[in-house]
Amino acid sequence: MASNESARKHPVFKPPTLLKSLAKEALKATRTIEDLFSPYVPLINLIDGLVTEIVNACKAVKKHRRLCNDLEDRVMIAHWAIKRLEKNKEENRKNLCDDGFKLAFDRFCEVLQQIKRYILAISKYSVIENIIHSCDLYDQYKKLIDEFEKVCFDLNFSIVIMVFQSINEKNQERILTEMNEMKEEILNTNMLTMMKLNTIYAAVVKKKLDCDLEIKMDPIKNNELEVPKKRKKSDNRKGVEKMVLRKVVNVACKEFYQNSKSEKRVKMVLKIMSEIQCDYIVRFYGWSSVKRKKVLVFEWAEIGDLKNFYETCHINWPMKLRIALDVCKGLNYMHNTNILHHDVRCKNILIDNEGKAKITNFKLSRFADQDSVHAKTIENYPWLAPEKMENMIECRYDEGCEMFSYGMFLWELIYQKRPYRDLNDKDICEHVISHKREEIKIGQENFEIQQELITVIKEAWTHAPEYRPYFSEVKRKLEKIWSKTHENFTPSFSPISLNDHNKTDPDEIVLNEKLLSPFNSIMSYEIGREAHVNKDYEKAWKCFCDNAEYCNMKAVYMKGIYLYKGIYVTKDQDEGIKLIKAAADGGIGEAQYYYTLIVKKRKSYEEFKKYLMMAVKNSNADAMILLGKMYLEGEYPFEKNESDGYYYIARAAQLSST
Repeated sequence: MASNESARKHPVFKPPTLLKSLAKEALKATRTIEDLFSPYVPLINLIDGLVTEIVNACKAVKKHRRLCNDLEDRVMIAHWAIKRLEKNKEENRKNLCDDGFKLAFDRFCEVLQQIKRYILAISKYSVIENIIHSCDLYDQYKKLIDEFEKVCFDLNFSIVIMVFQSINEKNQERILTEMNEMKEEILNTNMLTMMKLNTIYAAVVKKKLDCDLEIKMDPIKNNELEVPKKRKKSDNRKGVEKMVLRKVVNVACKEFYQNSKSEKRVKMVLKIMSEIQCDYIVRFYGWSSVKRKKVLVFEWAEIGDLKNFYETCHINWPMKLRIALDVCKGLNYMHNTNILHHDVRCKNILIDNEGKAKITNFKLSRFADQDSVHAKTIENYPWLAPEKMENMIECRYDEGCEMFSYGMFLWELIYQKRPYRDLNDKDICEHVISHKREEIKIGQENFEIQQELITVIKEAWTHAPEYRPYFSEVKRKLEKIWSKTHENFTPSFSPISLNDHNKTDPDEIVLNEKLLSPFNSIMSYEIGREAHVNKDYEKAWKCFCDNAEYCNMKAVYMKGIYLYKGIYVTKDQDEGIKLIKAAADGGIGEAQYYYTLIVKKRKSYEEFKKYLMMAVKNSNADAMILLGKMYLEGEYPFEKNESDGYYYIARAAQLSST
């Protein structure tokens, strides 16, 4: 009786934690859905902001775009699930009441922060930083994906997980391909050149134009420049005069006005050009003084600019393809070294006597992060990207803008006329901004080449810049079609008659007819080199002599080797050395290395060091091995430096393995 009475006074006591939990659940059940959702509101606002920042960061990415776009796709899909949850709050009451769900929501925000930082870092990497971090980026990417999928699983985003699995199957192979392609691009781009250009970029950013951007090149002596023995009307082109450097190399001399307002700008452009080593970019030899005037000395292109060329000659489809590929290779090289040309059109492309295209006119060129020139100061409106037309000041010129211009350049090349030539700038702007483009017509001749070039044009013309292709992608596509067609079709051109083109100058037609014969009939340098390997020295000698006459620097070098060693012809070491040096000064890495060995025997150490470094800069593996050994041994004129020694030997091994 007493015990029952006691039980009524003292009921069985439940543990405090369980009571608190039950009370908490009961309280949640009575709360409105708005009260339950209120702690998530600031988090969703944060997520909205992070998603916007991630999308904007992806637009600024230059390398690893597929990788970053894959992350962006995942973020957008998960963001859709978040917005769906926000819209259907009542259906998610149980999740909103769960403390574990709230913790997962917090983690979702943290992972978004990590993704944002990752993409921002990639977008701000210099070219060299992209190279250094390339191997780690994929591992970080995989880790982010794993964390993101786990937190989406904890948030019960089942549909999102299913989509992620589909993305994994579709994108992983493409991303790995992109990583491998970038490694290939790195191997094909001179690391030393990129490092030097990176130093120039740092100086530009810090505005140290006067002290840091001096062009460290010896002036070309007056007696090293001569007037050509046979002058032609085309030897003087709008202030550019043809001369002969060191009796062998045809060069273009252009007067340099030192007191011009743009002197600092010109100085930076010349500094960039002095470091660039690319067959598809016009070479800068240095400066000199002619008739008491300071002149800049550039590589001479016999045929002249592409605009004048297409106005006076019919260009066949294989040659158009070759020009398109050459220009793409040049622009791809520039972008790998963080430089944008800003004015891609036929007028700024030169064609040499072999039909090779070379990019010129760098007066508007900038590093990727520099401000661009106002369109009102230039004449390239028909080639501008729509986003640049819409917002000339705020829109930064980037690789997407350059790709659009390349598409317009291709159209100009294919149809051999200026784009939108019947429209003024205002009409062009309205036309392009409204998603309209130039008319494309397909003919019957060389249909496969036409189709491929037109496909590239359409991809480059894509209105949204983030969907335009990389130059590396276009380069591979054009290389593929070139490899299939160049053996069956010969690049060629033929003069337009006066009846075809009322603007054609008769003298220009004569020039092009003279060029037409050697371009189509002389054995190519590659045939001569193959004959040399096969010990058919007579055929090789004839080929090298013919090509050297048209200033093919590789042929000049081989002609010099034949004379220096007495291969097939009577030995003439003095003449041979002169030609080898001319080829070395003309930018041939093999010649630079060989001339280095010649002057080393003479103990001309200053000249030895100069040409050895030129060969190293030109990615000559033999020169790198020699320099590496000299650093390791401390051989004069280099001080001992084991770090640099091992670097150059490793770099040489890397080049030799590709």
